[in-house]
Amino acid sequence: LDCVSKGELYTALKVGFDPKKVYYHGNNKSREEIEYIISNGFGTIVCDNLQELELIDVIANELNKDVNVMFRMNVGVDAHTHKYITTGKYGNKFGIMYEDAFELYIKVSKMKNIEIAGIDSHIGSQILEVAPFKMAAIKIAKLIDKLEANGIKIKYIDTKIIGEIIDEFNVLKDEQKDEFTALTSAIEGSAAGYIIDGDNDLKAYMDIKL
Repeated sequence: LDCVSKGELYTALKVGFDPKKVYYHGNNKSREEIEYIISNGFGTIVCDNLQELELIDVIANELNKDVNVMFRMNVGVDAHTHKYITTGKYGNKFGIMYEDAFELYIKVSKMKNIEIAGIDSHIGSQILEVAPFKMAAIKIAKLIDKLEANGIKIKYIDTKIIGEIIDEFNVLKDEQKDEFTALTSAIEGSAAGYIIDGDNDLKAYMDIKL
């Protein structure tokens, strides 16, 4: 379950939803929100920047509780969609820069109360070309290779690639559908040992040779 406000977190608890299955998003999380998340055992904070990471670390230490963190990463890919709904190219307000990601994961690996959960990325909506998805997938795969070579295990990835492709599939031309089908097959076929979420958002290791 993706949540973006304390009210949504409260509602999830009230209806009996398993807090460990909650992912908390947003690029301007308050101390109050982070304290509420950690105190109530919510699953994962999707961290958007270094300042937020440092605040999470401080609060986790104060409460003496562990918390799972995954970074939202800006992979620097232009999705060639409308400027108001692109989210993954440089200049967009969301996420840490791809070039900074490795050092930040190293930093997190040394924090005693923070567990590395994975990688989150989203390059935009209403994307009708396969090339941006390929580029994003390959860049993330390269980062994972580098992290795992340095002893950092990535448990899952949430890139929304398959979800976005499914959303736009019906308006594609036949040749585009073939390209997109090949990409989703390559991604799904390389998911051994990782997790694919049931809501069509990709959570899999994308070791793709395209």
